[in-house]
Amino acid sequence: MERRLFISGITLSLLAAPLAAGAQQAGKVYRIGGLFVGASTNVTSGARVPEGVLKGPFGPLVDGLKDLGWIEGHNITFELRIGGPERLADFAADLVRVPADIIVVPSAGVATIVRRATTTIPIVVLAAGVLEGSGLVASLTKPGGNVTGTQIFSPELIGKRLELLRAALPTTLARLGVLSEDVAATPELVQAAKKYREETDTAGRALRLELAYVTVRRAEEFDTRFTELVARRAQALLVYGTPFMFENRTRLAALALLHRLPSIFEQRAYVDAGGFMSYGVDVAQIFRRGAVFIDKILKGARPADLPIEQPTKFELVINLKTAKALGLTIPQSLLLRADQVIE
Repeated sequence: MERRLFISGITLSLLAAPLAAGAQQAGKVYRIGGLFVGASTNVTSGARVPEGVLKGPFGPLVDGLKDLGWIEGHNITFELRIGGPERLADFAADLVRVPADIIVVPSAGVATIVRRATTTIPIVVLAAGVLEGSGLVASLTKPGGNVTGTQIFSPELIGKRLELLRAALPTTLARLGVLSEDVAATPELVQAAKKYREETDTAGRALRLELAYVTVRRAEEFDTRFTELVARRAQALLVYGTPFMFENRTRLAALALLHRLPSIFEQRAYVDAGGFMSYGVDVAQIFRRGAVFIDKILKGARPADLPIEQPTKFELVINLKTAKALGLTIPQSLLLRADQVIE
């Protein structure tokens, strides 16, 4: 799975002397490193962060830091690394050599890579699917090591997503396709996938839906899997969110539209890419929340003592343009429930 991870991470340098408890060192300029998957780009200390990066997940984090008094070029600088998944380990080691004061990553997979490079530099995970049981933390309330942050694993939302699809298709939905990624990289990911399947089965029975599961291992298989779903007479689609799926969100949205499958996803980024609906955490706000962890650690808190947070607020986003292309008329009652309607 590590090779497929959508990753946006940040690292700050290891201090030559311990941080003073309760307050940042006067005059100290801290380095924030970032680790992303994408076309290779490096931003070293003192260089401006590329506009494209700021418009992505890194932007809300920067905004959150500004609100807390951490200003680029004044008391923080950025060290960003963007490259293919095969380069993540080298980039993590490079950011440790900078050195970094904190390492911020968006997923447990990237945290695992960085943890191999350092067990002393604090690591803040912005939006981990699963931290509990990953070996990175002792518990959610008392992480214990050098990792803390936010866990967004939420299989209990599966039932809500199916209810929303039923509300959008009140008279026609009887057979639902379920698209997942083949997950076998780590025990915690296998366990998470099992929990998602259990929740889907339970919700499907409650709504009297026939479920058609298909699994994809490589991007080249998407066309075949969608053809299979149509052959199995799926009338709508639930997509399990993984970094691999996120990377392919534009293609997933296009294929769902091509095969006329109203689809629901876990994040609004899929809807922005042309998907039909999403219900899940506001990732931008989750990333912004990462600034709070950074602020606390730079002021003397230990990641071992900062409890793992879990989101409690979720958003419904509907793409009306896609709905019209699918020939759907969305009930007004559902539109009124949406946090945002894209027209």
